[in-house]
Amino acid sequence: MGRILGLVLAIALLCPATARADRLLDFIGEHEAPLGYGQVYGGAPDKPANLTSMTIGEVLDWQLSIRHRTRSTAAGRYQIIYTTLRDLVDRYGIPRETVFSPVIQDDLARKLIADCGPRPSEARLREWGTCLAGIWAALPALSGPDRGQSRYAGIAGNRALMSETAFLAALRDEPVGTASTAIASAGLTAAPLNVSVYESQLRELAQMNGIIRSMSENNSLGSSVRIVFDRDPYAMQ
Repeated sequence: MGRILGLVLAIALLCPATARADRLLDFIGEHEAPLGYGQVYGGAPDKPANLTSMTIGEVLDWQLSIRHRTRSTAAGRYQIIYTTLRDLVDRYGIPRETVFSPVIQDDLARKLIADCGPRPSEARLREWGTCLAGIWAALPALSGPDRGQSRYAGIAGNRALMSETAFLAALRDEPVGTASTAIASAGLTAAPLNVSVYESQLRELAQMNGIIRSMSENNSLGSSVRIVFDRDPYAMQ
């Protein structure tokens, strides 16, 4: 009985930290790949039909085969490039037969976050965030010469897709980037609102943005729309 109670207590203590880590994963994933776990870099040739059913070995082989024909080999919800995926496989002894499923992609992203160390105190939060920005191009550096910008700005169309304030809020596990927080900050509390409807529409807009961005990278947009995206491939943001 004592062991069972100890296990229950341990799970109870770990759950908040796990949930907080998963919210950070969601924040990163929603900005890196609005279309989800099956998304690859829009300009990549020979795109796989179903990325999440491929093995990690097959993903690596595909990335290697296109590496010198595209500006990026980014794949999955966390847009992991060939060299990063190969390094993870080597460091952790991940079998090439492992399916590149959503669960595995989440685990790989957690390993990348762990490379920057555990969530720190407020005094070191900017340093931690800047380390994460060195992994994911959508995140802005929070310190150093690149502060406020993607550390990969201009490479394969990359740029920071959020403000420093929004990124810091996510690192602190504060509400950020949802319809409910936008409505609350505007002071619209007099009438009851179905916030879930607004949040659903925002998710649909993010998906539309990802589709249009991919079409822009593929040069498959209509001429009138392409004029805008030739100037700013992230115009929908």
